[in-house]
Amino acid sequence: MNYKFTDLIDIAKLQSLMEAFFKISNIPTGILDDEGNVLVAVGWRDICRQFHRQCPASERVCRESDNCIKDFIGQAGSYTSYTCTNGLIEAAAPVIIAGHHLATIMQGQFFWENPDIDYFRKQAQRYGFDEKKYLDALDQVPIYSKDKLDSIMKFNIELAAILTELGLKRLQEIELQAKQREESDLQLFWIFDSIPNIAIQSWDASGKVLYWNKFSEQLYGYTTEEAIGKHISQLFIDESSDCVLKKIWDRVHSTKKLYGPEEIELKGRDGVQRVVYSTIFPIKLSRGSEFVCMDVDVTEQRKIQKEMMRLDRLHLVGEMAASIGHEVRNPLTTVRGYLQILHRKPEFDEYAERFEVMIEEIDRANQIITEFLSLARNKLVDKQMQCLNRVISPLMPLINADAVKNNVVINFSLGNIPEILLDTKEIRQLLLNFVRNGIEAMPKGGVLNVATSQERSEVILKVTDNGEGIPKQVLEKLGTPFVSTKDQGTGLGLAVSYSIAQRHQAKIEITSGDCGTTATIRFPIPVHH
Repeated sequence: MNYKFTDLIDIAKLQSLMEAFFKISNIPTGILDDEGNVLVAVGWRDICRQFHRQCPASERVCRESDNCIKDFIGQAGSYTSYTCTNGLIEAAAPVIIAGHHLATIMQGQFFWENPDIDYFRKQAQRYGFDEKKYLDALDQVPIYSKDKLDSIMKFNIELAAILTELGLKRLQEIELQAKQREESDLQLFWIFDSIPNIAIQSWDASGKVLYWNKFSEQLYGYTTEEAIGKHISQLFIDESSDCVLKKIWDRVHSTKKLYGPEEIELKGRDGVQRVVYSTIFPIKLSRGSEFVCMDVDVTEQRKIQKEMMRLDRLHLVGEMAASIGHEVRNPLTTVRGYLQILHRKPEFDEYAERFEVMIEEIDRANQIITEFLSLARNKLVDKQMQCLNRVISPLMPLINADAVKNNVVINFSLGNIPEILLDTKEIRQLLLNFVRNGIEAMPKGGVLNVATSQERSEVILKVTDNGEGIPKQVLEKLGTPFVSTKDQGTGLGLAVSYSIAQRHQAKIEITSGDCGTTATIRFPIPVHH
C-alpha cells in the first residue's frame, strides 16, 4: 500500500466527530496509524495523558504495546483486549482498507477489577512520578464489565467499517485520479516527442534529467538513455555553459516561476557553440513536481541576422563610395598628373623620393576607392556557367610565385566538380584575397592548401593555412570594413570578398585556431544540375 491512513481519511473531521461522541457518551477513543502514531485522542484518562505518555521511558513502553498488539488483532469485524505493559487494559479493533491494516481504533485505560495499588505505587517510583498524583489518576480509571466493553467495541467495529468504506472510496478516487494524471502525462510527453525543432527536457528539484525528447538527442548529441539520470551540468561540456545553467537553475528553483524566453549559449557533446531560445517553467506531474525546459535552436538565424547586418554595412559603405568615388578620384587624378610632371623636372631632382612617396600614396588611395566601389550592392557582374577549377588554374603560376617569395608551399587539390554560375574576374579576386591573407598569416613560412570539392548541392572552395590563427574577438568581425589582423591592412579585401560571395549567392565560413585558419566558400549548384 502506497498510501497512509491520513491520505484517505480527513483526520480533523474524525477528531471533531469523536469529540462530539465523547460529550454525549463519556467514552474515550484513540486512533493510531500503522506506525503507532496517535492520530485521534479524545477523553483519554489522566494516568495515560499526564503520566504514561509524558515520561519518555513509560511512553516508549506504551508504543511497544501499541505496535505489539497489531500482530494479535483479528480480521475486520472483531476486536482484541489486552493488558498493556504499564498495567492498564485496552481493546483494539483494526481498520483494514484494501487488505491492509492502516489504523487501529483503541478503547483504553480501564480495568476488569480493582487494581493492585502496590504494583502502581512501585511503578510511580520506577518512573519518578509524583506518587500521590499518580495514584489519584489511577483512582479515576473505570472498571468495565465484559458486556460493557462488548457494547463499546461494537460501536468501534461499526466505526472501523465506516472508515474502511470511506477509505476505500477515497483510495479508488485517488487511484483513478493518478491513472488519469499518468495518462495525461503520457499524452503530454507524446506531444513533446512529436514537436519538431524544439529540444524539451524535464529535471527534478536537484537538476537531474528525467525526460529528454528526440530533438534534444539531435541538438545536444546525447541519447535519451545517456541523458536520463544525469545532472544537467554533466551534459554541457564547458564551464561557461555550466555557469549559465547554474544561475538559471538557482533562479527557477528558488522562485518556482517561469524563466525566459531568453537566449543562452550552450555546448553539447560535439563541443559546437549553439544559441538557444530557452524557456524553463515548473510543472506538476503524476510522479511529482518537475521543471520543463524548452530550447529552440536559433544559431543559424543569429548567423543570418549577423550576416545581414554585416552586408547592410558593406552596402552602405559601397553606396557611399559609389556616390563620392568619382568626385574624389578626379582631383586625385589631377594631383597625380601634376606630381608626375614636377617629378620629371631637373630642378626637383633632390625631391625625387618624396614625389615617389606622394604618387604611391595617391595610387594607394585610388586602390582603396576601387575596393570601396566593389562593395556596392548594384555592381554589375557577368556570371557564366563554368567550372571553378578553370578559373583557378590560370592563377596557379602567380600564386606559386608569390608563395615561393614568402617561403610558403602551395598545395592545390582540385576535385571533380560541376559547372556553376561565376564571374571570372570577381572569383579570381576573391581567391587571391584569401590566398594572400593565408600567405601573410605565415611570415616564417608554412603550407597553404587550396582545394575544391562537391558536398551535396554545393561546390566548395577551401583555403587553409597553418599560421597562428585569428583571435576570437577579431574573427567575429571579419568582413567588416577596416577590421584587419594586419598592421597596415584596411580590412577591405575581406569585405570585398564577402560582397563577391553575396553576389554569387555563396556563403563564407571562416574557422580558426592555434593550428591555422580555414576559409570555406560554398557556392550553390543551379537546380537544373
